[in-house]
Amino acid sequence: MKSPKLYMRLCKYGHSLDRGRVYFRYGYECRRCRKCDKLRNARAGVLRPGDIAKASSALRNGVTVNQIIHGMPMGGGPRNPSLILVNPVAFYRFRRENPEFNGFVLAAIEKRIGRANNPVLAVAAGTFRYDWDQADYQIIQAMVPENFPDRDVVVNDVIVSLLEGRLDRNQISAKIYYYIRAQNLAFPTKYRKFGNSPLESLDEVLFEDGTATRGDTVSRGLWD
Repeated sequence: MKSPKLYMRLCKYGHSLDRGRVYFRYGYECRRCRKCDKLRNARAGVLRPGDIAKASSALRNGVTVNQIIHGMPMGGGPRNPSLILVNPVAFYRFRRENPEFNGFVLAAIEKRIGRANNPVLAVAAGTFRYDWDQADYQIIQAMVPENFPDRDVVVNDVIVSLLEGRLDRNQISAKIYYYIRAQNLAFPTKYRKFGNSPLESLDEVLFEDGTATRGDTVSRGLWD
């Protein structure tokens, strides 16, 4: 079906529709004014004072970009406009025009994903006290499977967390799984044991601005 608007020569603001964008809505074929779209996007792309500062602070605290610009709660649930800190058009334009800020956003996303994969990294530095003991290296190494290819890397990561005070010595055996998983996500085995398809971890976060993992799609739909 075709909407009467498809045959209009001017939009309601007097702009020519000769080169208007044709689209479908509610089963009707319509024509959209390009001039109005351009003006609308320009108005929406205005940054208010303090927008970038608020967005930067939220990113440092582990808030997702999806929540900052779209109001999608990190823990799931319906969209909440009150959570929006900056207009998405303005946010992405500012990222394009400011490579340093874009780098900061990408680093914040990577850090948040890393914390999701290893909750120990979310613990504040200095929470625990640790005194270095040379025997700890062998003790930690014995907790990592012998056939794990990056065994020494995992041991070093655990020791760093101990020295930073994010991990208590008594928690090592219970938390070491997170370090192994994080290493597998960062440097996955190229191929599965059988077949020639690339290995895909079920713990992998599907989108940089979300929290859904590949494993979530096994038991339910991605958009459930």
